Amino acid sequence: MGNGTGAGGVEGAYALAMPAQIFGRDAELRTISEFVAQIPNAPGALVLAGPAGGGKTTLLRAGAATAGDQGFTVLRTIPARSDLRLAFAGLADLLEPHIGAVIGELPPPQATALRIALLLQEAPAHPAEPQVIAAAFRTALGVLAQSAPVLVVIDDLPWLDPPTSAALSFAIRRLTDEPVGLVCAQRTDQFGKLPLDLEHAHLRADLLPVGGLSLGPGLPPGGQDRLDQGLPGIRQVSAISTPDDHDRDL
Repeated sequence: MGNGTGAGGVEGAYALAMPAQIFGRDAELRTISEFVAQIPNAPGALVLAGPAGGGKTTLLRAGAATAGDQGFTVLRTIPARSDLRLAFAGLADLLEPHIGAVIGELPPPQATALRIALLLQEAPAHPAEPQVIAAAFRTALGVLAQSAPVLVVIDDLPWLDPPTSAALSFAIRRLTDEPVGLVCAQRTDQFGKLPLDLEHAHLRADLLPVGGLSLGPGLPPGGQDRLDQGLPGIRQVSAISTPDDHDRDL
């Protein structure tokens, strides 16, 4: 299992996730780095929410790079609108690179269902129940987390195919103490509601609004002058935590 990261490690990871071209996103990058640093200690979810073109993809890439540099196993999918019609396209993106490491560790019904969902085995006359596939994904996350912390990265969540979305929701909401984190991007102009039924999860789920540029230290030369001239859409962002819900009976 991966090592935890202390305060110094957070600052180091934050620096790694701060390429020069990411301008004005200090607050968001710090929140993401601190979130990643906590995953070895407890599972969690962080939802980047905001309108299209707000920079969520860039922040997700920085978070994935930070996790990779810290030895995480990073599962990633970048769905497009056309993927909505392709059942388990997102699940294939997430698990196919690691299928050899997990398939032998799954209970036989789950292993068979996962192979069929990923088109690695011919489907029988009566396909596996979606719950079996979702359970297989949940088990696979646990298997991967035994060797290293896991970060699941989803960009754009609205384009994730519904079967994968259902399996992801099932698996993430049932994490308890595994070092597994989810960071995803949600296109929305309204903040406050978590996707994937995360409000019913055992783990902590945070919402990070991503709008215009946030003010922070280290502005490039002339940057403050540009802000003072009225660059629109600038605001400080913060993570909104949902209440701890460990006693909820799922």
